[in-house]
Amino acid sequence: MTSDTRPGLNSLNLSDPPLHTRLRTQVDGWIRSARPRYQADANPIRDLPRQTLMALLQIKEPLARRLQELAIRVAQHRPGANQQLLESLRPVACPLDWAAEDQLYLKRLLTLASLESSSAALASLARHRPDDLEEMLRLHPPIQRFGRHLLREARLGGQFLQAGQRVVVFFAAANRDPRVFSEPDQWKTRKIGHLSFGFGPHRCPGRALAMGQLRHLQASPPPPPRRFYASNFSLTPYEEPISDEPK
Repeated sequence: MTSDTRPGLNSLNLSDPPLHTRLRTQVDGWIRSARPRYQADANPIRDLPRQTLMALLQIKEPLARRLQELAIRVAQHRPGANQQLLESLRPVACPLDWAAEDQLYLKRLLTLASLESSSAALASLARHRPDDLEEMLRLHPPIQRFGRHLLREARLGGQFLQAGQRVVVFFAAANRDPRVFSEPDQWKTRKIGHLSFGFGPHRCPGRALAMGQLRHLQASPPPPPRRFYASNFSLTPYEEPISDEPK
């Protein structure tokens, strides 16, 4: 999801402290101000993330549906989809006093991350119908993997890694580490936290919004999706045909 981000941007997901700390504080304040209003609809696995995005970006339903369609096309690497998404987001207001291009790529990041990862989490809820949401997220994280670039030389798992090399974190594997979790493949109520929302400075800023969607749907989960598509970092429900024609 970060491969199309232009160099030189003050990017939340590609920066490090102290810049990241300043950017993150502002973004966290913006996200906390979002107050989604969930309304029953035919497909809550897609509807709840879209309604959350409407509250976050302060946009209306038609544009939110368009952004959702484009987000799916971006995840599927459809030609031209990323540029169409950027152009659709350009006129959307941003409450942060950032440069225009910084605002644009932040809106892109929030749109892609919130729609795709939230849909994946809600699909897991529909499939597994858990009493314990945290244990479901440990066993079935909405984000399967994510990449990082090393800032300095390091040794990991017996392998020497050079600065600048890219490493991939597999959250699902970390959440089932037998050195941390007893009987890691079993459902249990646990006191040890999972890594499904990340860890450290880059932990997911939308955790509270994601948990709100899960709790809203937990009492009456819908049938699980029949089909999924794999993006570069998650497994996301996909039931509706996506038109190749722009709307």
